Amino acid sequence: HVVQGIAYHSEVLQYSKDVKEVFESVVFAEMCTALTTAGGCCFLCQVVPKQYLPRIASGILAMIMQMLILCWPPDSLQEESLRVAHAAYSLRWYDWTGKEGKLIYIIITKSHQPVVITAKKMIAISLQTFVWLLKSTFSMFTLL
Repeated sequence: HVVQGIAYHSEVLQYSKDVKEVFESVVFAEMCTALTTAGGCCFLCQVVPKQYLPRIASGILAMIMQMLILCWPPDSLQEESLRVAHAAYSLRWYDWTGKEGKLIYIIITKSHQPVVITAKKMIAISLQTFVWLLKSTFSMFTLL
C-alpha cells in the first residue's frame, strides 16, 4: 500500500504542476482585471448619481466574489499538500521495515514543499492574497 500511496502522491504533484503551468497566466489576468474593475467601481461610487449605486455595488461584490473564487481552491490545495506530511508522519512508520520507513520518509520530504499555484510566478494565490487584493483595491479607491 505504501508504494501505491507514493505513486499516487507523485501523480498528484505532477498534476498540480501541470495545472500551475496552464493556469498561471489566466490567474494573473483575472487578478489584474478584478483588481482594476473593483477599484474602478469604487471610484464610480463617488461620481455617479445615487440611483446607480446598487448596480455599482453589485459590480464590486461580483469582483470580490470572483477574486475569492479564484483564491480559495489554491489555498485549500496548499493546506492539503502540507497535511500530507503530517499524515505520513502520524503513521507508525517507525514500526515498519527499513524499506517501508524510507518510502514514508520520501513522502514526508516531498511534502515539506507545499503545492502553490502562482500568478505568473510573481505571487502565490491564497486567501492571504485575496485579503491583500482587497486592501489594494480599497487603497486605490482612497487615493482616487
